[in-house]
Amino acid sequence: MKILVVDDEPGIRHLVRHILKRAGVSTILEAGDGSSALEQAATHHPDLILSDVRMSPRGGLDLLQRVREGAAGIDPNTRVVLLTAYSDASLVDLATSLGANGFVEKPFSSQYLIESLSEFMDAV
Repeated sequence: MKILVVDDEPGIRHLVRHILKRAGVSTILEAGDGSSALEQAATHHPDLILSDVRMSPRGGLDLLQRVREGAAGIDPNTRVVLLTAYSDASLVDLATSLGANGFVEKPFSSQYLIESLSEFMDAV
C-alpha cells in the first residue's frame, strides 16, 4: 500500500509516518501542502491520501476537490481521508459533499489512526 501524508507540520508527518510504518505500510510519501501533494499524487499514484484540512497555500479541501476532478492525471477515485483538529459539522458536511472518504480527528493515538484507516488499508 502507498499512502501520501499531507500536513504543513513536519512533526505530524513524522508521527504519522512512524505509526504507518509500524502498521506495515510499505510506501509512505510526504507533502507539506496541497500543491506539493498534487505533484506527489500525479507522480506516484498513492492508494490513499491522508491530508490535513488547514494548510497554506493550498489546504486539504482544495486538494480533495482537485483529486476528485482528476487534476494532473490523478485517479479521481483515490481515497482521501482528512486530518482535522476541527470537528465542525459544517466542515464535515462540506468535505463529505466533496467526496472525502473519512476523517481522523487530531489529536490522535496510534491505535485510533490505524483503526480509522484500517478499512482503506484492507481494501488495497
